[in-house]
Amino acid sequence: MPLKRARTLIGRRFQISCSITGVRRLLHRHGWSWQSPARRAL
Repeated sequence: MPLKRARTLIGRRFQISCSITGVRRLLHRHGWSWQSPARRAL
């Protein structure tokens, strides 16, 4: 789900389309990764 949102954002911002895999590779190449918190903050 987070990659779909990132793909939509990239498409709107830069007027390009790419696959979910392409978004994951692009983010990884730039040192980003999606992470879920281990627990909810208090």
